[in-house]
Amino acid sequence: MNRQTLAIQAQANKYIELEKLGFNADQRAEFKDWLNACEAHQTAYQESKHVDALLAQFNESELTTESTVPTPLKPQSEHTRTTERTVWLKNYPAIAACCALLMVSVLSYHFVPNMFSQQPFVAEYQSTRGELLEYTLPDNSHITLDAKTQLSLAFNDQQRLSQLTSGRVLFDVESDKARPCVVKAGNTKRTGLGTRFSVDKKANQVRVAVAHGKVAVQMNEHNVVLSQGEVALINDNTIKRDAMAHANVGAWQQGRLVFNNESLVNALHIFKRYHNRDVIFTDAHAEQLRLSGVFSAYELDGFVNMLPHALAVEAKVINNQIVISSKK
Repeated sequence: MNRQTLAIQAQANKYIELEKLGFNADQRAEFKDWLNACEAHQTAYQESKHVDALLAQFNESELTTESTVPTPLKPQSEHTRTTERTVWLKNYPAIAACCALLMVSVLSYHFVPNMFSQQPFVAEYQSTRGELLEYTLPDNSHITLDAKTQLSLAFNDQQRLSQLTSGRVLFDVESDKARPCVVKAGNTKRTGLGTRFSVDKKANQVRVAVAHGKVAVQMNEHNVVLSQGEVALINDNTIKRDAMAHANVGAWQQGRLVFNNESLVNALHIFKRYHNRDVIFTDAHAEQLRLSGVFSAYELDGFVNMLPHALAVEAKVINNQIVISSKK
């Protein structure tokens, strides 16, 4: 590698370590700017993630049986450092095999992209509270995971299947008419070809919003085709079509939460993806009050302080818990 490539790879490694600890708002913005600056940055980041995932297999299955390695932010004793060196040396052949496997993958990607993109692909992605993750897939599609999201992928030569267990994902789907993109969430299914849309799975609702292109939403005998700027709200056994500004479909990527006649309980459920605070409603009426507006995902206290001025509720913070009740 030349000096510039090494510098890019070092920066990618730095962001991966920060990602593990949890980005703050400034770090996340800096990382997104760096990642989107050029294709070389994206490639370096994906390569580093690949190696990190491979090494994690050995960390989990073998390293933990030898010793518990403290976090790098804590001072280490001489005994701990010696034990850590012994473990790494013991697993050197396995680590080398990981690096060799990475090189094979990188060469295949650069020199045989069409062959690589048609190979079966299986992956699991999970983001933590307050964390946004972005990935480029083998078919050149892009996905962005909102905080507290769990997603699994299974691609083959007939279809590209995604299973959303919880949270929200923004899909930028590369067109491939021979392999439709199918997203399953609960008992609903969405199919898109060359489109940009988000799927948000809550405990009692699935929400699909289309930025551009068309998405077919299917639930049992119900079928709806959505176009740019349209939203489908799926509750129980019904699909309700609504509208929104297509520019707001991925607003949460910039830390903005857009609510359009959203129930208060759902709005606070979304805020909890970014904040470790319990929310308690003292009555069902307060839960179902509706609100609209644009709010900062990282300003939960400001949102709570605003509520009594916008809705007929009282909001208090008791022992770090947010308690909301209807005004008497």
